[in-house]
Amino acid sequence: MRDRPNIICTGMLNTKGTGIKFLAEQVEKYGGNPIIMDLSLGEAVDWADISLDEVLAANGMKKEDVFKSPRATAIEMVGRAGAKKIVELYEKGKIDGIISWAGSVGTTTVTYVMRALPLGFP
Repeated sequence: MRDRPNIICTGMLNTKGTGIKFLAEQVEKYGGNPIIMDLSLGEAVDWADISLDEVLAANGMKKEDVFKSPRATAIEMVGRAGAKKIVELYEKGKIDGIISWAGSVGTTTVTYVMRALPLGFP
């Protein structure tokens, strides 16, 4: 068992990175181990613990496919890949909670991921 819970801090890092970094700082401040996961639709960042490339690889996709897609399609692509990735982490016992910072598009994307987890997962 871990001394500190692993908490996924996620969202569209290219637009909400400052807020997500703040969440990660708070998770750490209160005893958790933050793991930042990128679910960006417009461009990837190079500072995430779980990169957009890694998220998309769960469904055999590349970020260029997302970036050239219409927004609604990109939301679904990243959301479904993120859902697959989060289930993989959950099944391996690597995560203990999830939190996000997002606007309306980010919330739609992130909730794909959150809904893939069992009911009651923090």
